[in-house]
Formats: sequence, structure tokens, C-alpha cells
Amino acid sequence: MSGTVGRPEGAEDSLAARMAAGETSAAEESGDEGEDGGKRGELTENEGDGANEEAGEGGGKKAKKGGVRRRRTANELNLLRDPDEVIVELTEDELQRLAGNRKLHQLRYPTYIVCTHENFQLRSLEGLMAVKGTALKELDLSNNKLMVIDALEQFATLKTLKATRNLIAEVTIERLPRLKHLDLSYNKLDGIPDLSGFKALSHLNLSHNLIGTRPDTETSKDGWENFKNSSLQQLTHFDLSYNKLNWDQKAFNEQVQTLKDKKLKHIWFQGNEFVEQVEAYRIWIISNSTPRMCRIGRAWSSRPILGTSLLAASLLAASLLAASLLAASN
Repeated sequence: MSGTVGRPEGAEDSLAARMAAGETSAAEESGDEGEDGGKRGELTENEGDGANEEAGEGGGKKAKKGGVRRRRTANELNLLRDPDEVIVELTEDELQRLAGNRKLHQLRYPTYIVCTHENFQLRSLEGLMAVKGTALKELDLSNNKLMVIDALEQFATLKTLKATRNLIAEVTIERLPRLKHLDLSYNKLDGIPDLSGFKALSHLNLSHNLIGTRPDTETSKDGWENFKNSSLQQLTHFDLSYNKLNWDQKAFNEQVQTLKDKKLKHIWFQGNEFVEQVEAYRIWIISNSTPRMCRIGRAWSSRPILGTSLLAASLLAASLLAASLLAASN
């Protein structure tokens, strides 16, 4: 594992902000493998979108053929129109009405479905089952009333799933083989869910949940074993900030050993109780990573700590731990 730990002050919810801004979704790439196995340009993939796009704030001149075109956001590419009344149950009839004359079972990749308008107060997603399984690229269910995320396995081509700011306490999706970005921040998750079927996942945001508060009857209080035992070999960004993780030194050492077997570049723990309680937790992580990972306290650095080497960082961590143990014994 290499990269950064925590986040700098004033940069809270950085991953959530990036995902919400669409930087990890519709602008992800200009070509994707479609249902027929070929590659097509992102703008021309959407029926009726048009080959040229108006440029400039005033929507003046159209972009010249072959010129640089601004990639449209998921909101702009949304299959659905904004509802004019509150919708609680997303039935097939309701979905068909919002999609106009588009036949749900004949949609083509890439299709974007965004249900973030204030009139969406969804508690059920039954109607999504009518959408062709190989059509959906991005699904945004943020700002709804969902309590469970399930029954999405049919969407084998789904790459981005956002469900931030819901009431989600459970995730029961067995497999989404192409999903790269998953944002479940600001929900009610009490543990890390089982994501073993998400082989392509690279960005996972579980910040602002209740992770660490599972009942004693569960295997663990935080579900860390689901992360430890998962084969998330593509995961590079993992946000666990502002949860309820309350590890002691021993538990922290055991949990973080897992990170050595992962390919993470960035992990966020800020806002958890153990951050202020576990002695030298940042230095411990640095001493078990590469010298380039240098997040100490609230400062960021692209250089080794205090100019020290990996060995020096390890010795510093060991001395601090020894000092804390000596103080405790006295």
C-alpha cells in the first residue's frame, strides 16, 4: 500500500465531493465497450444527443466537427425528466412515464439514470428491473429515503453507483463485475458491507456512516473482515472518515496489517475516535508503507518525514509506542 492517510484540514468529504461533482463518472472516459463489444464515442452513444454540442456560456457557436467537445455530466445525459410531483415508489409505469417514449427494455449502453431531484423521495426501486441489463452505465440514487440497496445484479455494465444521503443500513448486492465507483456516504451502515463481488471497484466511499456500531452478536463491530477477505485488487481510494471506529492500539495494529496486502493509494480515517486515542497511528502506517506516504498530523508532505528513511520512521514509531507502554505501566 502506498499513498496518503487521512485528509488535510478544510478538505472534508473530498472523495464525496469529487463523486458528487461527476469527476469520477460521466467524464470518466470518452469511449466504453458497448453491448456489442465495440467502442463508440460517449456523446454519440446516447440516442438523440447529437454529434455537436453548443460551446460557451451563452450557448453560442456550435463546436466544429472534429473539435474538442465538453463532456456532458450524468445530469445532462439523464434518461429521466424531472418529476413534477413527489415519487416514493419507482414503479415500472412511473419510470416509463419519466423516460418519455423510450422503451426501457430496448435501451442501449451507456444509459444514465439520475434520481436526485427533490421530488424523488424513493423508498423502492422495483421499476428498475424493466431496464435492459446491459444498458446502464451510471445510477445516481442520492438524496432519497432508501433503507436497503439490493436487486441490482442484472446491471452487469454498471460503472458508477451513487446512493449518498439516504437511510441505507444494508447492502445485499452479490455481484456488479464492472462497478468502479461506489458512494454510500451519509447513510446508516453500521459495518463495512460484503463487496466481494465487486471485482473492478477502484473508489469506495463509506464516510459519514455508523461503521463500528454493529451488535456484539456480529462477527465484528465494524465488518472489517469483509474488507480483509475481499479480493478488491483494483481498489485505490477508500474513505472511512467520520464513522464510529474506536480501535485500541492492539486492534488497530491487527486491522491495519490488512492494508499491506492491498493496492490502496489513499485511505481516510479522519473523524474516527481512535485517531486521537491510538498512539502514533499515522507514524505506524508510514513505517509499514513506502517513504512517499507522508501524512502526519494535519500536514501533507511529498517528502519523507523530517527527511528520514523508512527505517528511521519505523524506529520512531517503535520508540513512541514503547514510551506509551512505559507510561501506562507507571
